[in-house]
Amino acid sequence: MREGSFEKRHECRDIGATYSFPSTRRMAAFHPSRSSAADAMNGSIEPETNFCHIGNLAPPPRQDMCYSETMPAPSDRSPDKLPEDGAVASDPYAELANRGDWSRLHRELSDRDRCSELDGAELQRLGEAAYMLGREEEFVRDYERAFEEHLRNGRERSAARCGFWIGLTLMFRGEFAQGSGWLTRANRLVEDHTQECAEHGYLQLPMVEQRLAADSPDEAFAHATRAAEIGQRCEDPDLLAIARHLQGRILILRGDYVRGFELLDEAMVSVTSGRLSPIVTGLVYCSVIEICQKFHATGRAREWTSALVGWCAGQPDIVAFTGRCLIHRAEILILDGHWDEAGREAGVASIRLQQGPSKHHAGPAFYQKGEVFRLRGQWDEADAAYRAASRLGFDPQPGLALMRLQQGHEQPALSAIRRALQSVDDMPGKLRLLPAAVEITLAVGSADDAWELCETLHDCARQYSADAVRAAAAEATARVLIHAGRAAEALAHIRRAVAILWELRAPYHLARMRVLTARACLATGDTEAARTELDEAIRLFRELGARPDEAVAGKLRVTMTAIGSEVLTPRQTQVLRLIASGLTNPEVAGELGLSQRTVDRHVSDILTRLNVRTRAAATAYAVEHALIGMDVFG
Repeated sequence: MREGSFEKRHECRDIGATYSFPSTRRMAAFHPSRSSAADAMNGSIEPETNFCHIGNLAPPPRQDMCYSETMPAPSDRSPDKLPEDGAVASDPYAELANRGDWSRLHRELSDRDRCSELDGAELQRLGEAAYMLGREEEFVRDYERAFEEHLRNGRERSAARCGFWIGLTLMFRGEFAQGSGWLTRANRLVEDHTQECAEHGYLQLPMVEQRLAADSPDEAFAHATRAAEIGQRCEDPDLLAIARHLQGRILILRGDYVRGFELLDEAMVSVTSGRLSPIVTGLVYCSVIEICQKFHATGRAREWTSALVGWCAGQPDIVAFTGRCLIHRAEILILDGHWDEAGREAGVASIRLQQGPSKHHAGPAFYQKGEVFRLRGQWDEADAAYRAASRLGFDPQPGLALMRLQQGHEQPALSAIRRALQSVDDMPGKLRLLPAAVEITLAVGSADDAWELCETLHDCARQYSADAVRAAAAEATARVLIHAGRAAEALAHIRRAVAILWELRAPYHLARMRVLTARACLATGDTEAARTELDEAIRLFRELGARPDEAVAGKLRVTMTAIGSEVLTPRQTQVLRLIASGLTNPEVAGELGLSQRTVDRHVSDILTRLNVRTRAAATAYAVEHALIGMDVFG
């Protein structure tokens, strides 16, 4: 069913509970046009794996539902915990499920299904296997059959739970009317039960989404809290973990980072303990990792990503979650400096997610591919990857703007990063862009604007003191101070950033900090320390394959060899670049917002430092010794 086939909101008001869901943007059809690669997988595609879109790291086109995946929620790892009589039916397939042998489980139950009628619990188990193999449409059919089978046997609560997950699945397919109808049907089955049951808690979850859509986070938190309390009293670990995780995300979005991450950690204890159903395990894994990455909780993101990779590796034929898992892993691998592996993981993720029902989920995978290419100086490949991300609705910033800066296209880089900053109003979005914005703004020469951006980054760091954010703020401050001729002050900020980056195990960022340290040392006259820092930076860049950065550091090293400590200051280099482009002193003054007298003094100092007599000779000397690039001549 196409997006926009229904009204903006679809509500069910006839049974007391109101389920009102904002329509989602660019929700893909449930029946994707599969490529030959997908056909080779017997129709297996990755279902949508982002459990909660509240605060996604590097979000795709916005989806307003809190949990964007089908979520069958069996308790005690078996679909057939029957709340009507408290009995748990014998499940001969539990061992296969616990081993993650989804292909065999699906095959055996499918064979039985052709020969005899499966009961409701077996149909749920069949649906679970289909889901883990990436066959979401088949999962829905199996759960619909399980719903009817439970009803025939008087198991209304079990039927209600099936109806609940079917309803959410249809919502995320864009079929809002049918989805809300299923939620209404599920609620009707349990509304008259005076005794509290877990299904009452599950039916609180749509109310969480509804209140968030209405910008009422306090009410949303109250519904999530009620769901958690019911999950605890009814001893339903899936419900409790989902609700705790939603509580944590809401608190983080409200700015209560300490309590929010504590609740996420509590939910993850249940995930890693093996107490949850396989599907809820994967959903919570992905959701928690995304919010960790979005808010730069790098240590947590690395830890949970490693756990998710191990969990997926223990189930060789799993398809669900693996695409998102690879994106998370690629981002961590880039930070760790393992770029070959990161590129492979992002490439596989981009293919797998494009075969799923929502192709735009592949946008972040293409962005990570672009980052690997950019860092290596493979401009054409990076450009193609960024464009692919953009086509899928993912803004390829700040990577694309940084690439334009590295290519020497400073004004397009500045325009791009400014546009991106103007389009975000939330702190995670700003955190993602501000460090690059400071670097690009300084390169163009707008020191005042760079200071303002740096202050904004520091405000974010004070509000949310994640290690990676504090390191970025310290680095930005150092860059601005060096540019302003206050290199001695910059060194303290550099040391602060380096200490954090060592803890984060980020070799590329550490190598960049060595270059920044060298610039500060040069400006303060400590050429020996500058030479040591540059030599180590060049070695690290070479090991990583960071050719553009290696070239920049190499040019600075050549400059040191050629003219020792008589290196131009950043401001003098700016003046020289403008002189080389043909501007007069008054024009240079107007371009940089300086007085003509100040520019005259800079020009005289440049000639003295380079030991030349004319402006033309200064330009030729600077190009020869890599103080400026040939690009100044157009």
